[in-house]
Amino acid sequence: MYEPQEGTWTITAPDGRQWTGASGLLAAAAEQNERIPQEVQMQRIMVECADSGSLLGEVCRLIQELQDEADLCRNETATDIAYMLETAADMIERLKDDALTMALRLLGEDDDSFAPETREVMERWRKECMAVLGA
Repeated sequence: MYEPQEGTWTITAPDGRQWTGASGLLAAAAEQNERIPQEVQMQRIMVECADSGSLLGEVCRLIQELQDEADLCRNETATDIAYMLETAADMIERLKDDALTMALRLLGEDDDSFAPETREVMERWRKECMAVLGA
């Protein structure tokens, strides 16, 4: 894997504001997190991923299908089933968000420092992370 140069990376905006990080991506993430609310970032990711053939896209589509089924059940007064479907969709969405957050955090780490199970998970999520970052 290609490691960033050691040291602190700095991004400077035209107005002089600066963001730093241990890599160029982490400095860019700091700038983006200041400029774009987390909810908007996640909405953008969900839209992009839902249209892809990726693992994350499949999860996003499943969440949407569960939410759609919950709406149908509610319209037919099957509120108990609607509640279960919504709860499942919410739980899956939280797990997806957590997994993506952790994978993005680990993306800049040295693969040699990973436990075997972490390396296996990162092999599945690396492509997803790179798609989210637009790389």
